[in-house]
Amino acid sequence: MFNKKPISSTALSVGKSEWGNQSGGASYKPVFDASKVGDGKLEKYKVREGKNLIDVIPFNAGPSHPLVATGQCQEGDTMYSLDYTVHKSIGPSKQDFVCLRQFKKNCPCCDESQRLYNLGTEDSKKQATAVRSKRRCIYIVHDLIDGKYYYLDQAWFGFEKHINERAAITTDPATGAPVNPFDWENGKSISFYASKDKWNGNEFNKISESAFGFEDRAPLSDEVLSHSVDLSPGLIVSTEDEMDQALCGKPVVSQAKSETPVQTSQPVQSAPNFDTMQTVPQAQPSPTSGNPVPQTETVAQNLAAQAMEAAQAPSTQTSDNVCPHGYNWGDADKSPEPPECATCPLWDKCIDG
Repeated sequence: MFNKKPISSTALSVGKSEWGNQSGGASYKPVFDASKVGDGKLEKYKVREGKNLIDVIPFNAGPSHPLVATGQCQEGDTMYSLDYTVHKSIGPSKQDFVCLRQFKKNCPCCDESQRLYNLGTEDSKKQATAVRSKRRCIYIVHDLIDGKYYYLDQAWFGFEKHINERAAITTDPATGAPVNPFDWENGKSISFYASKDKWNGNEFNKISESAFGFEDRAPLSDEVLSHSVDLSPGLIVSTEDEMDQALCGKPVVSQAKSETPVQTSQPVQSAPNFDTMQTVPQAQPSPTSGNPVPQTETVAQNLAAQAMEAAQAPSTQTSDNVCPHGYNWGDADKSPEPPECATCPLWDKCIDG
């Protein structure tokens, strides 16, 4: 049962920051298992064509929530989303991994991405993009159109960013302060629109970034709040060894969630600044094996193959803005993101459409 505490100020701050708790985005294979959340029956929300209208239901964070596990929030604090980052399609098996930096731990995928970028060649930068982390957010939502409850998993840049922008210019008539649409008591219902689109031959409903809005609502009722449940047990967190194996081209048998507490002895590492990277780091021993993190041609060849495969995807221009790599404008906000996006000077504009 939801305890009706105000939403954590730390969670709000993280949600409004463009880096979040680290950085992140989309993935091919799931790194979230809804069967481990609550009674295991929470289904995924499917964006419908036309109008969507939802209420976001906050929840009290458990010990495995990234902000709680790292001591930034306390267990029981109210969250409105599970804000996480993921490395997608790693190695020949195209395995996805939750980024370990958001847990204040060393992340082999982040290290490999930085190493490859520091090599400075066009191919190495594409390989670096292939393993870079992306940010996503998962919410519990009440669908006000069909009356049912779901979890909604969206890229932060394509969803919450636009909600935050609209909230910043929408004031509360009583206080004159910007509204907090996620607040269970004084928040707003969130509306957005979607239309049919295609990506690599797959049809889906694409959310219009300019069509987010708010509708007045009463405080969430006890019946609605009874559907509140901690989302963090569903996040599948792998080990450094499993990441190393995938980077070396070895199959990862499982991604069982660790039952041991997350260690917080290492400081949080900030997101890499690709514009200032100049030196090539030497191989460092893996904390879990004592052996050097793979720096061989095998890793580079595997990642190069992924980058080339993505780069050959057909595309046409659909707006006055032109992608310098031949993709559709706005593809930086899609899954999978083209490999050139990480180093493209037009990325920020493309992500905003």
